[in-house]
Amino acid sequence: MHNSVEPHLSVFYSKLRALNVYLIEFHPLYFQCRYKSHALNCEIIKEKSQNFKEKTDVYFALHDIVHQPAKCIAILKSKLGLNRKVFARNCIVTKINQIEGSAFVHSYHLLDKVTYSYYVGLKYLDELIAVAAFSKGRKLNRLKADERSYELIRFCCKDGYTITGGLSKVLNYFVEEKNAAHMMTYTDNMLGEASSFEKIGFKRIEIKTPLSFSIDATNFKKLLPDDNKYQDSYVFTNLGNTKWVKYYSTQLL
Repeated sequence: MHNSVEPHLSVFYSKLRALNVYLIEFHPLYFQCRYKSHALNCEIIKEKSQNFKEKTDVYFALHDIVHQPAKCIAILKSKLGLNRKVFARNCIVTKINQIEGSAFVHSYHLLDKVTYSYYVGLKYLDELIAVAAFSKGRKLNRLKADERSYELIRFCCKDGYTITGGLSKVLNYFVEEKNAAHMMTYTDNMLGEASSFEKIGFKRIEIKTPLSFSIDATNFKKLLPDDNKYQDSYVFTNLGNTKWVKYYSTQLL
């Protein structure tokens, strides 16, 4: 049942050796057989790189490598500084409709698409190269009557692009457009530290507890809670999320 997985892993391992990356093993018997010389307690494989300048650890799960290899490799390329760099000042910020925004996130975000009312994009030379997805506004007791709290649900760039100042530009546009007084977001601890949020004024509020869910051992897909295939599954536990908050209203300072 592992024949279809092997080609993805072979290609991906060649990429891992150039990075300071941890590959979390959630199918220990398989990896014990295939990669015994690299295994550490059949749970974690660590490859170090002298060329990796940032103090950031990146983790990948087997099911993401199998089903989304292009997205995983795009993350590695970005961490290695191999992307084309574009300055946000050279981009046009614009509203994106739900269909276009959701499709972009589905193509380029590891956590896949979300359906929300608000999408903001960045265009460079008339090409959409980044999209942010936001929640609807929530009323907080401490806010003024016309102020709301929002959540940044997703932010991603097109493969091959790094946009300097891009996150800040879409946030500033949205905050002004919606009179947002409070912004929150979560970063995935699997993908390393989120220093970009600290640089633009977000505060680290909380580190969420890791979550566990089941993976179908025959096709490496996530199982729903009411799925009846648990006899052929194994448990995946992520590294949790980190909650970040930024206050724009003096009512909250």
